[in-house]
Amino acid sequence: MEDVSLGACGRKIPRVPLAMLQMEFEDLNPTRSTSEYCSDYSPMVVSIGPYHHGKPELQGVQNFKQELLDLFISGGRTTDDSILEDFMEHIDIARSYYMEGSVAAYSKEELAKMMLLDACFIISVNDTDTAKRISSRLGKLVLSLAFRDILLLENQIPFWFVQRFWKIRQGPAYANWWIKNFICRVIYGNHRNEAGDIGSDNDLPLFLLEALRRAIVSGTWTKSYKPKHHDDYVAADDHDIEAKRYDYSFHSVRDLKEKGIYFKPGKTGLVNDIKFKSFCFYGRVELPTFIVTNRSRVWLKNIIAYEMSPGTNVGLEVISYINFMKSIINDPKDVQELRDKRILINRLNSDDEVVKLFKEINTCGLDDDQFVLRVKERIQKHYNNKAKTWMSELIITHFLTPWKALALLAAIFILFLTASQTYFTVFPRD
Repeated sequence: MEDVSLGACGRKIPRVPLAMLQMEFEDLNPTRSTSEYCSDYSPMVVSIGPYHHGKPELQGVQNFKQELLDLFISGGRTTDDSILEDFMEHIDIARSYYMEGSVAAYSKEELAKMMLLDACFIISVNDTDTAKRISSRLGKLVLSLAFRDILLLENQIPFWFVQRFWKIRQGPAYANWWIKNFICRVIYGNHRNEAGDIGSDNDLPLFLLEALRRAIVSGTWTKSYKPKHHDDYVAADDHDIEAKRYDYSFHSVRDLKEKGIYFKPGKTGLVNDIKFKSFCFYGRVELPTFIVTNRSRVWLKNIIAYEMSPGTNVGLEVISYINFMKSIINDPKDVQELRDKRILINRLNSDDEVVKLFKEINTCGLDDDQFVLRVKERIQKHYNNKAKTWMSELIITHFLTPWKALALLAAIFILFLTASQTYFTVFPRD
């Protein structure tokens, strides 16, 4: 049997501290589930590990795990039974990492099978082929929420099982690349191919969330490159994205305007026809004209629900449009700017209602990465260009109106006269 390290002896995969919940909820009842109080601590679509295993509301994804395992195993040199046997050799150690009473009801084989299915699912969420299968069968929203769920403190399995699954299936080099790629996606989305050090095989993190924590506090970041001969396995949504981190520091229409980025209505009226052009001294965003009525919220939310639904085979164009509008509309003054440009036609009672409408539409964290590449990053690149924004600010400050331009020219003329007078005083003509 291979000598392995499952983590430091005596350590546990904890649950959310009761005192922490008591600070957030005055009516906290210790006998009730964590999920009844705060969804930030409890899974929404999938259970990982024993703490939330068996909950009725999580069975849809649970019943799908075996199919994902069969998909991963097919075509390989190993079987799920052989991997299960390997897991069972270490399951007694893994059992000791969970809080008392949480795994007593599971036999050795049942717990090992749980670890196997959950390790495979964690990997599936971050793999192109299986992520597409999840999205097709269960919906894009379920895929997005599943990625969120595997980061919860109470939704963890020993990290060794995840790494071991990949080592058996693809080898050590690929296993190490995968965890770095996963951490990179969690922290930076698809905008950076670096990851922090999580420790050696002799000092593995106990669970995936701890691996994430080590990466962001270690201070040692290295490039993460996929091993050769593994081109058929690509991280989900892994597009050819510039390895540069963008934090999208622009916040509103007026914020962009101050940097010389202006808005104009597009020609097509299509929500996916959002364009940005960068010129020498200014930038221009083209947005479709949108008429806001008292029915807009209803049909927008239902179209978004359709885009999230399984089996629809449609893109996230409306979701991306709503996300962009939410990012540039902070208050009624932003709405007014867009109204003045005939981009928003407001049929509601006030601009405040337009702000409220966009802010209340929940897109559940979904977005289209290609839209981010095509528009948001290009805007940010212009926004960060000091030369372009400085010239824009100069024009806005001194040439935005005829009176400002005349005042500047008058000031320059007076300075010229003063300089001339000084020169002839110092150097008088003979």
